[in-house]
Amino acid sequence: MLQRTCTKIAMKRKATSIAEMATRSTPEFLAGGGEMGELIRAYDWSSSPIGVPESWPQSLRLTVRLMLNTQHPMFIWWGEELIQFYNDGYRKTMGPEMHPAALGSKGRESWANIWDIIGPQIEYVMAGKGATWRENQMVPINRHGGLQDVWWTYGYSPIDVEGEVGGVLVVCTDVTRQHLLTEDLKSRNERMAQQFEAALGFIAIVRGTDHVFEMTNAAYRRLIGEREVVGQSVYNALPEVRNQGFVHLLDEVLKTGEPHIGRRTPVTLAGENNGLERELFLDFIYQPIVESDGSVSGIFIQGQDVTDHVRAEKQLVILNNELNHRVKNILSMVSAIANQTLRGFAEPEAIASFQARIAAFAAARSLFTNWRRMQPNTAPCPGRTGTST
Repeated sequence: MLQRTCTKIAMKRKATSIAEMATRSTPEFLAGGGEMGELIRAYDWSSSPIGVPESWPQSLRLTVRLMLNTQHPMFIWWGEELIQFYNDGYRKTMGPEMHPAALGSKGRESWANIWDIIGPQIEYVMAGKGATWRENQMVPINRHGGLQDVWWTYGYSPIDVEGEVGGVLVVCTDVTRQHLLTEDLKSRNERMAQQFEAALGFIAIVRGTDHVFEMTNAAYRRLIGEREVVGQSVYNALPEVRNQGFVHLLDEVLKTGEPHIGRRTPVTLAGENNGLERELFLDFIYQPIVESDGSVSGIFIQGQDVTDHVRAEKQLVILNNELNHRVKNILSMVSAIANQTLRGFAEPEAIASFQARIAAFAAARSLFTNWRRMQPNTAPCPGRTGTST
């Protein structure tokens, strides 16, 4: 029993001694660091151009310690051969093609396929010219079976040693996802802008209590005589509409949050280069732009110039009235001639029937020429009562 106890104590002391020796053999600045900390500690640095960790300069030790104790992706190139270190954060950006082979390797050999991009930046820093910074730059990476386009935001900073630059510290972020989302949004916005610009109807957006033009499309600019109004208020940009009620309508829509619809609304606008004023007729809507908090920040203006339609309609009314007048005169003459001709030769009932047919013809002609009439009156027609069955 005593012998077994002594044996256990001896084994425990031996294990403790081995652990203490391992701890003493590992430089303190290499402690921790997750997976990459373990790989750096296990690496045979004696065969490396930079030698064993105990011989490393203080600036390299401090930088490696900083790198291992942060979760943000960081990378180090050290010495003339640009020997490489990286942490767990950077490890996540790599594929099996590069990791773990890149650890302790020479930079130019590891990144030969992109050296034309990163080489000049590294040389700039190593030459003592200062740090570099790049935002949203595409630097392709060979990972997971192929060369991938990857966008980075990164900085190269010098690591000093004895008054000179001994290496380069890289702090970087893979922003590929954000870049692609931004590009997709940009593409969508460009397509919407193209559709906005090419729309057949006129469109404009005004913002704020002064109704400042934010956007106008080609049709709107044609409507207002090709004036450049973006950045100006409606009141200042279109002075001729000040007393026509449109600014008041905009005020009401902004205040109430309720849309306003105008149909065949007359408006007087100046021509191109503030030329002669023109009377136009517009179908339009003022649609409030409501923000997420419920406030109205502006007004979306959309509509059609229906001037030609309104004028054509007025001309048609004039022509119809003229046609009605002439046909009535002709029918009156026909009726008078027929009465004189048939007098004494026809029965009164026959004359009455003829006059009724003339009246029915006049009513039918009026129905087809007066397009505004909704309910024709067929009572004058023989055998008709004027009601439908």
